[in-house]
Amino acid sequence: MQFATLLESRVRALRVELEHYIEKELFKEHALKEKLMYALHGGKEIRGVLALFTAEVLAGDARPALPVALALELMHSASLIHDDIIDKSESRRGKESFWKRYGLEEAIVFPHIMMSTAIKYVARAGVKAVIESMDAWYRAALGQLWDIEILNGRDPGIRYIDIISHKTGAVFEASAVLPLYAVQYPESAVEYARLYGASLGRAYQILDDLVDIENGVRDSGSVVQLLRESDGDPLSYAGKIFANELERCLRSAMALSEELAYFAMYSLELFLRECKCSVGNTLKEELYSRWRLWAPQGYP
Repeated sequence: MQFATLLESRVRALRVELEHYIEKELFKEHALKEKLMYALHGGKEIRGVLALFTAEVLAGDARPALPVALALELMHSASLIHDDIIDKSESRRGKESFWKRYGLEEAIVFPHIMMSTAIKYVARAGVKAVIESMDAWYRAALGQLWDIEILNGRDPGIRYIDIISHKTGAVFEASAVLPLYAVQYPESAVEYARLYGASLGRAYQILDDLVDIENGVRDSGSVVQLLRESDGDPLSYAGKIFANELERCLRSAMALSEELAYFAMYSLELFLRECKCSVGNTLKEELYSRWRLWAPQGYP
């Protein structure tokens, strides 16, 4: 498939633009800059890039969405600091995790600074954007709470699809919706963007969980719940959910712009290419099969 050829240079350019903006803006924080940059360094920035790509495609200019893209990366990185504390993980992205480098006390407090800084940037897109972002992080935190309860042997009575809708889908949803407020795009498009982002996030989490299962990793509640529900065949069970989510994602993308469908395919294809495991090959076939049903005329 040609998704990498189509989008790689554009995505790289948006990532560079975001990184320059982050460095310029966080320089203003003076004493906090080192810790902020450490927390943000090394990520794929898929949420921020999704926000910029959405703005560029729908409004012709990604720059108005830079503040919300920065906010999304701050919020996501803040959640990862707490995740590492909960998991007792000493490394993240090939370096010491934040709590290991700066101490547990600072690692508990610092994400609150990151979140409040993020809200200031979201506020530039208006009150609705602030409400949207807080709702997304409420749902993401709730999903993480369910995750922890399951790992601790408790049963919150939540299905796998609900867990991934909250802990991952909610933030991807915000990544697709917030740029619409930033560029003052017609609100009639918000529901399509909401469905697009949420379904892309769920698809992404399904891939992540299946890779963990193949590698013998059982350190997330969503993986444990998937194994519970799948009756011994997580690939088949989750593969069906993945196919449904991909179809929802492509259908809603096409209602906005076929380029958003390209982005979804590019990001999922990239994930599968990087995972280097057998489940990746199986799901690539599902990915391409669904794409052929939705491909614009003339696209191979």
